Amino acid sequence: MPMPMNRQHQGPEFLRDPYPAYAALRDAAPLQRLPGERGGFLVTGDAEAREAFTDPRLSKDTGRPGGPP
Repeated sequence: MPMPMNRQHQGPEFLRDPYPAYAALRDAAPLQRLPGERGGFLVTGDAEAREAFTDPRLSKDTGRPGGPP
């Protein structure tokens, strides 16, 4: 079961030292879909990030057909 981002990832402990939380997220699910109407993804794995950056289907360009809303 993926460890979703939640409020604990926004508190003072996280801000002081976010790396343990990132490691736990990476171990649980290196790629997570974020909630919300606009959607999006959280990528914490190195291999997954490399793959996402080179995938032509993914874009932050909202004007591109098939891009995010």
